[in-house]
Amino acid sequence: MLATLIAIIIGTMMGVVSAYRGGWVDNALMRFTDVMMTFPFFLLLVFIIFIFGPSLAFIIFAIGLTGWTGTARLVRSDALSLRTREFITAAKSLGVSDTRIVLRHFIPNVLSPVIVITTLSIPGVILAEAALSFIGLGDPTVTSWGVILQAGQRRLDTTWWVAVEPGILLFLTVLAFNFLGDGLRDAFDPRSQL
Repeated sequence: MLATLIAIIIGTMMGVVSAYRGGWVDNALMRFTDVMMTFPFFLLLVFIIFIFGPSLAFIIFAIGLTGWTGTARLVRSDALSLRTREFITAAKSLGVSDTRIVLRHFIPNVLSPVIVITTLSIPGVILAEAALSFIGLGDPTVTSWGVILQAGQRRLDTTWWVAVEPGILLFLTVLAFNFLGDGLRDAFDPRSQL
């Protein structure tokens, strides 16, 4: 959850600043986002963990640091439509600071898609951590689904349920978060049901 929160905060701020500033700031931030999107997510995680070691703090930080790009794109597209709205123009003409405009007008107006993308990002984070733990790059002091699946894999011929049960629970957890994200998307955007 903390890794998702880090990614959402970075992505939201990058998207809002990019859309609000426009011009060369928008181009620079979106090109940086494009460059980050070209790297394979899992290989970047493996590289960061290989350099810094498999501690839980670095795994959370690595997942949060590499998972913000989709959020930035989504928030930027929503925030671009806000930039020319009347209440933003009125706030600027009243001399309201840029920081206050971003915090009081932009962030609240892009919150509903951010909530949806948060619930849809959590399954990816869960699977990334489980995959890292399964291949031995997770924190060995922390029990996770990947560690349990790895231990169960070695005993598939005699005690198959040691691997199958956590695998089913992992699947159901990811599925539940996906259903939650779909439900929130439908609740926040009734047009998506058409």
